[in-house]
Amino acid sequence: MKKNIHIKKVSIQTGITQYTIRYYEKENLLLIPRDKNGIRTFNDKTILRLETLKKLRMAGMSISEMRLIMSGEVTHQEQIELYKNRLQALIEQKKSIIDTIKFMEYKIKVHERQENNI
Repeated sequence: MKKNIHIKKVSIQTGITQYTIRYYEKENLLLIPRDKNGIRTFNDKTILRLETLKKLRMAGMSISEMRLIMSGEVTHQEQIELYKNRLQALIEQKKSIIDTIKFMEYKIKVHERQENNI
């Protein structure tokens, strides 16, 4: 178990900016223990919570949705609905991205053919 890891190292380790970590703390999404000098120190539990927040944000959840999930004040059914809604949105994004990739591949082939015929 890691103990007393400071914000700079956690930021590098997780890929989450120090600013975002402080913001999550300010929004009460993350309770970060402090040492006797008032410096934030992270343990495995805090880092795991931070990684969870990162995944929720990457999934497109709003801060208010993240707060609901992380608070433990919503039922499992409510959490399931939040997750299902985000999953559906991600699936739609994925389809759109796949279509865009296919379009870009097509355009590359078209221009390669034109270049070879010149």
